[in-house]
Amino acid sequence: LPIHELAHAFIAYRLGDVTARDYGRLSFNPLDHLDPIGAAMIMLGGFGWAKPVPVNPYGLYRSRNSTVGFALVALAGPMSNLVLAALFAIPFRLHLISLVGASSGSTNALATFGEGLLYNFIVVNIALAVFNLIPIPPLDGSRIAVAILPPQWGEYILRLEQYGIMIVLALVFLGVIGLLMGPPM
Repeated sequence: LPIHELAHAFIAYRLGDVTARDYGRLSFNPLDHLDPIGAAMIMLGGFGWAKPVPVNPYGLYRSRNSTVGFALVALAGPMSNLVLAALFAIPFRLHLISLVGASSGSTNALATFGEGLLYNFIVVNIALAVFNLIPIPPLDGSRIAVAILPPQWGEYILRLEQYGIMIVLALVFLGVIGLLMGPPM
C-alpha cells in the first residue's frame, strides 16, 4: 500500500501538484500512508485501505487538463501494483527461490515458505490493481472512467462519490467484488 500511495503522490508532483509533498506523503515510509481504521480493518477483516493521497486537480498544470491529470495520478497506483507484481514474478518464474533450499531439509522448508510468500505478494498486488480499477468512487478506476467516458457519464460517477465508500464496502462484504475481480484476475 505505501508504494501504491507513493506512486499517486509522485505522479501528482511530476504533474505540478505539490500538495502531497507538502503533507509529507512523497515518502516510502509506511507510517506516512497509514490510516488507523484502514489498518485495523486489514488486520481484523482482511480488507482495508491506506490514507488517500491529497491531490489538488487544479495544481496539475503540467497535464492537458485537470481531468486527464487526475486520471494519470489515479492510474499510477494500480500501475505500481502491477510493476511490483511483475518484478517479483521474475524470480518466481525463474525458480530462483527454490534454488535456495536445494541442499538441506530445514532450508528447503524455508524456501517453500519463501515461495509461498512471494506468490502471495504477487497475487495481492495484482488483486489490488484490479480492485482499484473498478470505476466506483473513491477507487482509482472512477477517476480514470471520468476522463475516458462521455462527460454525462463522468458526472454520474462523480455524483456517486458521497456514497462511494459505502457502496464499495457493501459490495466487498456481500461478495460481489470477488465476482467482479475473478475474470480479470
